[in-house]
Amino acid sequence: METSSLNTPPPLPRKEGMGCFAKGCLTLIIALFIFVGVVIGGVWYLYGRAINIFTSSQPVVIQIEQPSDAQFQAAKAKLEQLRGAISRNEETTVEFSAADVNTLIARDPAFAGARDKARVNFADSLVTLELSAPLNTVPLPKLKYRWFNGTASFQFTYDLGQFIVSAKSAEANGKAVPEAFFASFSSSFNRSFNQRFQEGLQKNNEKATFWKRIKTIGVEDGKLIVKTQRK
Repeated sequence: METSSLNTPPPLPRKEGMGCFAKGCLTLIIALFIFVGVVIGGVWYLYGRAINIFTSSQPVVIQIEQPSDAQFQAAKAKLEQLRGAISRNEETTVEFSAADVNTLIARDPAFAGARDKARVNFADSLVTLELSAPLNTVPLPKLKYRWFNGTASFQFTYDLGQFIVSAKSAEANGKAVPEAFFASFSSSFNRSFNQRFQEGLQKNNEKATFWKRIKTIGVEDGKLIVKTQRK
């Protein structure tokens, strides 16, 4: 008689559910979701704080001292020289001081869109722009009804149909913008700005003709220098 089979205990029933490995994976996934949620929430919170710190809900008026008639006529003559060279398809070089540009902003109808919103200064190769501008066209959330009120210093050139802007410093709402922002900002700004610039030219033949005859623009020795070309 075989007794070994009678004394062998029956096998334990197989437990239903997940094993240790599956439970560990699920715990890890849940932890990752929580971590990602915290990070996204934190970034969104910081982004919201940055919006409140560096932008405003209302514009400010940028004052420009009213130029004399003589100053306006001198600045207007330079602008007409530039327009004439473009219309006649001639090569020329026209130099504008910061006072010339601010005079045109203050009195010339062509610059009415910048009136009370901008003032410029040139020093060596650097442009300093004091600006109050709406941010509704910036493709980022929470900026639809916000304004940039501050100053920005940068170098810029226009050559071969492309603008290159290199930001050096900026202040918004009286707060200095961190320098680390500029490295990531410049390349994306240049790419986006030039793309929109070219798209705008495709929709306006008059502007396209104007810019086709502009060879270079840059700031040197405290002056804005514009060179035209034959096309």
